[in-house]
Amino acid sequence: MNSRRQHRRRALQTAAFTLVELMVVMAIIVFALFLTLPSIIDLMTAGADMASFDLLAAQIDSARTRAVETGNFYGVHVQIADSTGPRNTNIEQQQYACIVSYTKEVGDETGTFSKAGGYRPIRIPGGWGFGEADRFRTAGVWDTIEDEELYDSGTNYGDFTTFTVVYDAAGQAVARPDDAPIEFDAGGVLFDGDERLWAAPPIKEGVLAITIFDLTRMFLLDADGRQDHLKRNGQYMLIHHQTGLVYPRRPQ
Repeated sequence: MNSRRQHRRRALQTAAFTLVELMVVMAIIVFALFLTLPSIIDLMTAGADMASFDLLAAQIDSARTRAVETGNFYGVHVQIADSTGPRNTNIEQQQYACIVSYTKEVGDETGTFSKAGGYRPIRIPGGWGFGEADRFRTAGVWDTIEDEELYDSGTNYGDFTTFTVVYDAAGQAVARPDDAPIEFDAGGVLFDGDERLWAAPPIKEGVLAITIFDLTRMFLLDADGRQDHLKRNGQYMLIHHQTGLVYPRRPQ
């Protein structure tokens, strides 16, 4: 009888020791996964920045081509989707780009931009985004990016992440089509009605420089953190005003 009890006690002790070992191994695995998680995320998002650049560059090239072909102003408008719109409840913090064209009524000194026929808004993939970099182009330093500049929930757009690249009939990038800042048709499908994607943006000039960055990460940082992120990781893209070509490079 005693031998049976001793055998059972040894078996329980062995089982308990095995359970402890299992818990130690599991802890090591969890710790290893924690250490490699950033690398896994980087691997999963590798190439997303290049895919985003290629997408926007293709849109810019199409807009420039249409401007030359039609003799009219064409451009690409980029903006974060208005999450309060009728169909946008699940696209908060996602940026879209769309080719836009210029319309001016007879007798008017200036016109407005709206979605170009035959084109549709395209989402910037991989959680990446673009911002206007004209201030960096002129000053050579990145500004701090406040929350409302990234995306203001009051106006439903961000000044930094809302911009337009515009081309004239000669294929040159221009800041002021018809010598006026860019104004959009607030009643167009992009900004009004059941298919509204964006809140109507402010009247502002076209940009000649942009930057690409990890938009998802930028939303998690404060103003100083965003500035540091752009210094370390932002890719500066100059739009040559004469050729209209985009020249990407990493700022020094």
